[in-house]
Amino acid sequence: MTYKVATVADLPEGWNDSHYKQLFGAGVPWTAIPTHMRKAVFHWIEFGEPVGHFMLAFLRNDLKEAVLRADDDNLEHLVAYVKFFYNYAPSECWGSDEQIKEWAQRGGLKGISEKLKSKKVMQ
Repeated sequence: MTYKVATVADLPEGWNDSHYKQLFGAGVPWTAIPTHMRKAVFHWIEFGEPVGHFMLAFLRNDLKEAVLRADDDNLEHLVAYVKFFYNYAPSECWGSDEQIKEWAQRGGLKGISEKLKSKKVMQ
């Protein structure tokens, strides 16, 4: 399945100034993610903000729970989520309970970036 190039309307708010865009470039195929989920996915990766039950199950790599909690749109896009996260998300932000907890504690890409900046200033 191929996805159209994202237009400005397809992008999550805050995308243009994000650490995520700096890391992965402008070619992230946001159209692979259902419209109603783009903000949650972006905020998880960028800020480590909490997500709903379906997304949490997906991030934990719990297929059974993700399928049971998915609405019809998310269920239809489940393979696209896997491809999106595999190719366009830091591997540290998904895959297991431990990784999810650590990612949230770090504050996503923004939190990690700010910690690195403060360490450089102290040196």
